[in-house]
Amino acid sequence: MSEKQKRKYTEDEEDSLVLMYGELGTKGIPEIAAFLGRTEKSVIAKLAIMDLYTPVPKEPVDKGYSKKELLIILEDLVGFDTSGFYAAKKESLEALIQHLNPEFDPRKPSS
Repeated sequence: MSEKQKRKYTEDEEDSLVLMYGELGTKGIPEIAAFLGRTEKSVIAKLAIMDLYTPVPKEPVDKGYSKKELLIILEDLVGFDTSGFYAAKKESLEALIQHLNPEFDPRKPSS
C-alpha cells in the first residue's frame, strides 16, 4: 500500500480512539495519533466525523491599540496631522507616545 492510499479505521482502532480520547481529551491527540500510527489531522477528522471532537478554545489575544488609534492619540498630543507616520511600526508609535506622555499605557483599556 502506498503512502498516499487512505486506509480506513478498523473497529478496534475506532474503539481505542474513543477510549483514549475519553481519557486524554483534546490535548492527548498527539499521543492518540502516535498510538494508532495516524496523523493528528487524521485523528481529529475521524473524531469530528464521529461527533466527538471538541476543539480547545483559544484565548483571545489583546493586541492593544490599533495603529489608527495610536495615530489619533499622537495627533491629539502633538496638535498636527500625523498621517505621515502611518508607515511607522506600531511599537515605534507606542514608544513615541510614551515619550510624550509617560502615563500612556499601550494596552487598550477594557471597555
